[in-house]
Amino acid sequence: MRKLSSLGKTKIICLIIAAIVFLFAVFQIGSYIESSLVPTVEPGSSSRTLEYNGQKYIPNSNVISVLLLGIDQDGEVRDSGYYRNDGLADFIAVFAFNTREKTCTVLQINRDTMTDINVIGLGGKNAGTTYAQIALSHSYGNGLEESCMNTKSAVSSLLKNIFISNYISLNMDGMALLNDYVGGVQVTIKDDFSQVDSSLIQGETITLTGEQALTYIRSRSGVSDQTNLSRMSRQQEYMQSFYSQLTKKISENSDSISEIFNTLDPYLVTDCNTGVLSTFGDRILEYDFSGVVTISGETTIGEDGIEFYADDDDLTQKVINIFYTPEQ
Repeated sequence: MRKLSSLGKTKIICLIIAAIVFLFAVFQIGSYIESSLVPTVEPGSSSRTLEYNGQKYIPNSNVISVLLLGIDQDGEVRDSGYYRNDGLADFIAVFAFNTREKTCTVLQINRDTMTDINVIGLGGKNAGTTYAQIALSHSYGNGLEESCMNTKSAVSSLLKNIFISNYISLNMDGMALLNDYVGGVQVTIKDDFSQVDSSLIQGETITLTGEQALTYIRSRSGVSDQTNLSRMSRQQEYMQSFYSQLTKKISENSDSISEIFNTLDPYLVTDCNTGVLSTFGDRILEYDFSGVVTISGETTIGEDGIEFYADDDDLTQKVINIFYTPEQ
């Protein structure tokens, strides 16, 4: 589906889910669960066996995987009317919900990770593959469901073909509105922003306004070592402070939840259907948060910019730990 409709309960439930999952990911805090989505083993398919260091592994049928995307695009979500768009997936994370152990693990993927991605051509048809930064996978397609599905495919392929049941995508511009809604977010400026915004002075503690917040969490060129790793560190600092402000706002105003959801709606794209949304609303329980996992690798400067090459052994081990179980 393109965007959530205005059908009362369905719309609100989906926005609730998106808000909880989004905060959970970037704040590295929270409790969230869903017990009806399709597990990591794709329905109707035979279990895929993964062999590593002489041991065979099969997909863990207790694990449900949901993809969260933060899109670096100005304004509200929109159909590009074309088979390309200018939205890159700057934030990429897979949430693994283990329904047996009652835990949630977040696997965050560096947006500069080099991998094969599908090229979408005229009429939405596959036009082959290209080896590029995974963030570019979202730029193929109409900027809505086509682009999200293409990114979902790229992430699945990178992670040894795990099955991802659903995606939730949020344009990062929505963060500026949320930043100001909670009264601004206090941070201690980590890096030298003198080439980007003179109001962000390294070492000073300030309360960020909306546009400052976007600059702080999105800027890479001209800041620090200009890699995504330093930006991810700033994002974590910002989101932890934002979460504190948000919970304070909600405790002071019981209408904050609906107000926040109305703010997020124009920036959201998801493939969750009504049945899944209803189950989400009925069965949100507290799960233990197992932490955020990242993949090690090497960052280099390539012809088209910064490139991150994931260490395949580290990637395989973490995929096995999160999504697989030893074959008996």
